[in-house]
Amino acid sequence: MDLPEQTTIALDSGPSNTLRKSLDAIIVRDIVPVNRFHFLVVRGGLQKTDSSSYHSSVVRSQSVGLHNVGILVLIESSTDMIQTNICDSPGWLIARKFDPYTEEVSSLAPNDVTMERIRSILDPTRQPHKQDNLKAPIINYKSLVEYPESEREDNGLELDMIWSDSLTHYITPELLSRHGLTGHGDKVVPSYFTAGDEEDMLKTYNAVVDNKERALVDGISIVYPLIPTIDRKKNNNQKHTATREYLKSLSPDRRTQLLFFEENPGLNIFRHVLDDVYDGKWTLLLGDVQLSFILFLCLGCFQSFEFW
Repeated sequence: MDLPEQTTIALDSGPSNTLRKSLDAIIVRDIVPVNRFHFLVVRGGLQKTDSSSYHSSVVRSQSVGLHNVGILVLIESSTDMIQTNICDSPGWLIARKFDPYTEEVSSLAPNDVTMERIRSILDPTRQPHKQDNLKAPIINYKSLVEYPESEREDNGLELDMIWSDSLTHYITPELLSRHGLTGHGDKVVPSYFTAGDEEDMLKTYNAVVDNKERALVDGISIVYPLIPTIDRKKNNNQKHTATREYLKSLSPDRRTQLLFFEENPGLNIFRHVLDDVYDGKWTLLLGDVQLSFILFLCLGCFQSFEFW
């Protein structure tokens, strides 16, 4: 909402779309599938590159913006969406405003009056709102994620099916909660940790997993678990924080066996990561692999790429 001119949006790794003019809101409806993970990226400060468009207010763009912010949504299937008016269903309508002071989308939801205005636009049976001059084009989900025909791969698969069935199907509420996310319109920003910050990363990740209070910030930077590694050729195991902490947890005999005599130390590391970091749940491990890939692909988060 309150999107200025030249704002660029992209949904579920679809093409970037740049606004030709400022709009009160853009409404995306008919999300498919309704019970999966979706990710909206908002970028600012872009220039127009193409005049072709599916809507008079939107142009295609291949530019890269200065501000990358992701809005993360995980819609869970619910009988409420079938038995009640879909506009009133819990979790169905998620809205966020563009903050001109930070030049980013805010992490806070609009007030109830604003939400009701949007519902009245989507549901013609509702009583029209007094302020009915809201400039808010309604765009179908498939129109927003569909690439131009010249850019599609001839593989017979639609992008929304690839996204939901291959790229994000292990991203679950349990996984998101381990990162301090609700799955209901969380604002995600690229991670800020750099080389040398491994110990701070480890403390932050453990605090989030243990449900300890996280510092209040406008946007969440995803922090991943540190994965130990045994590299006998380089012999720099003590320099890597995760490896150093893991080796400290072993008995001297077991540490010697792993470093010098184990035929396949990588297998032992994998078992440690799966059992101790992910509670023996391989779906959580694959979920983190998918989440890190998506955040690098869509948000340009280099730490996510390193983890992946």
